[in-house]
Amino acid sequence: MKSLKKFFALCLTLALVLSLAACAQKPAETTDPAETPDTPAQETEAPVTARIAALKGPTAMGLVKLMSDAPSSANGPLYDFTLAGSADEVTPALIKGELDMACVPANLAAVLYNKTEGAVQVIGCVDGEDRYDGNTAPHGHFVCRTCGSVIDLPPIPVELPDMTAVGEADSCGVVFYGRCNGCLAEKKTS
Repeated sequence: MKSLKKFFALCLTLALVLSLAACAQKPAETTDPAETPDTPAQETEAPVTARIAALKGPTAMGLVKLMSDAPSSANGPLYDFTLAGSADEVTPALIKGELDMACVPANLAAVLYNKTEGAVQVIGCVDGEDRYDGNTAPHGHFVCRTCGSVIDLPPIPVELPDMTAVGEADSCGVVFYGRCNGCLAEKKTS
C-alpha cells in the first residue's frame, strides 16, 4: 500500500512539473516562411505578403486553421505570422505600420483606435474574433468562410447615397465573403 502511494505521488509530481514547464513564457515567435506548407493556389498578379500578429493563447485560436493551411505563391508565402507573448509586443508594431493585421483583445483595440485617431480600423468579427487592420488606405476585404482568412482587396469605388436625413458619413467598407483560392484548391484535391 505504501509503495502504491509513493507511485501516485511521483506521478502527480511529474504531471505538475510537466504542466509548469509547458506554461513557461517564451519570447515572441515568428513562423519561418520556409516551414509553411505549400498549398497550391491560383496565381494572381504580384501577390503581397500580409503581416499578421496575434497574442499567444485564446486570441490566436481564430488563426490556427489559417496558419496551418496558409496558401503561398511562386513569389513566397502570402502570410507572415507573428505570435507575441504580450500586447506590448504587438501594439508598437501595429502603430508603426509594421503589421497589416492583428488579433488583439477588444479592450486593446479600443485603446489603439483612440490612440491612433482611427488609423487602426475594425474589419469586423470573423470566426468569433474581432479583426483589425492597420492599412487605412481605401480598400476592400475578402473573408474566407472556410479558413477565416481576411485578404486585402484593391480600392473598390462606392458611391454613397444621400444621407442628409440621417447624418454625415465619413467612410464605408466593402467586404466580400466566400472561399479563398487555397480552400478551393484544397477541395479540388480532396
